[in-house]
Amino acid sequence: MNHRDRELSQLLSAIADQAGARLIAVQCTGSEHRKAVFIKGDRRRFVIAGSTPSDCRDRHNTAAVARQVLR
Repeated sequence: MNHRDRELSQLLSAIADQAGARLIAVQCTGSEHRKAVFIKGDRRRFVIAGSTPSDCRDRHNTAAVARQVLR
């Protein structure tokens, strides 16, 4: 696990805790993306994130999508 993966994992884990969910895994999708899998209640939810920063707001946008998915 590289620095960006660890940072993404920590960010998404904190968001999951705030939403009452649990981060299960951050997996490689086979391309330059990461799939974060959450459990909230009895449902699995997921978010796709880039593994390389495409712009300076990449992590902020990923966090916003995760918050929306975990509502």
